[in-house]
Amino acid sequence: MQILRNGAMFPIASATQLNEGSYFCQYCSPVGFPYCSRYSDTVSLKIIGTPYPKPSIAVAPNGVVIVGQSIWISCESHECQHAELFLYKEEPPFLLSSSVVKKPLQGNNTFLIHNAQLYQRGIYRCRYCCQSASDKLCSVVSDQVHINMKDPSRPKPFIKVRPREQITLGLNITIECGAPESDLNFYLYNSSGLVASQMTLPSRNITEFNFFMVGLEISGNYSCRYHHRSRPFLWSEPSDHVELLVTSQAQGITKPVGATTIILASTSAGVLLLLLLLLAFLLCRRRRKGFTANDRNQPVETPLQLNTGVVVEPEEITYAELSSCSSKTRQTTQPDTLNGSCVYTSVAQNKIRPRQ
Repeated sequence: MQILRNGAMFPIASATQLNEGSYFCQYCSPVGFPYCSRYSDTVSLKIIGTPYPKPSIAVAPNGVVIVGQSIWISCESHECQHAELFLYKEEPPFLLSSSVVKKPLQGNNTFLIHNAQLYQRGIYRCRYCCQSASDKLCSVVSDQVHINMKDPSRPKPFIKVRPREQITLGLNITIECGAPESDLNFYLYNSSGLVASQMTLPSRNITEFNFFMVGLEISGNYSCRYHHRSRPFLWSEPSDHVELLVTSQAQGITKPVGATTIILASTSAGVLLLLLLLLAFLLCRRRRKGFTANDRNQPVETPLQLNTGVVVEPEEITYAELSSCSSKTRQTTQPDTLNGSCVYTSVAQNKIRPRQ
């Protein structure tokens, strides 16, 4: 560092890609009551060259850790035999630590944070540099990993389901999460992991997660937790669990008897009544046809004529004298004279008499 009249100069000798990044500064007064200024604006430094691909990075345990727990951050490179790895912590960015790893085919390094404290929360990245015969080239900075820590001072959130925890397939539900504070970010979890995240409205301490036309796949246990917007890496403990049970209409566990069920029952009763009326009509019609056929098929009793020259007359039959003369040809001018011959027969009962 070189002191100037109204500032300072920080020279970088033999710059490499390791020196790339954003820079800012501040000043402090050592005289009297010490105080420091706010951070300056940032400037970016880019080193021209062909960088190596970015390394992979991972953190364990993944999620929210508690104070005093150990944390492992691994950074891997695959481009050179002897890699020098660097771990960075952002907000504000500064070099946390570095380690030289020597392996014949690849570099592999794990950074241990032992007995983690709240100030070690935040965003972490890593990069590696490889030394060639004439120069040192560094990789692109890795993706981010977050270290979120549980803040024991934050109250436990609450969770509830509307309209109820047992619902039928295809309905809409709302899962509500809340806490005593306002200006919060809520995160909803089930057994598979993070489901959704949502901020509360300004000056509100409750948020709603809406699900429309739910399916059987959303059944399970749900919980939520939160952090304040201004402190994104200090999290509350999780809420109690609520069990969401979605049932199909065929199971009929929570489905009340509705209008559809009543309509189906009424239709079935109407169809049955029509079938009964149709059956009664057919039986009545068949009976009437039977009576008519019997009347038509009844035989007509006539005298039985035998070749022996006698007439067998049935019992209880009364015969009357009939004239074979037509009434149309009868002459009224001569009542005492008959035209043509007429055959008369006498009435007999239960007798056999010879033919005339």
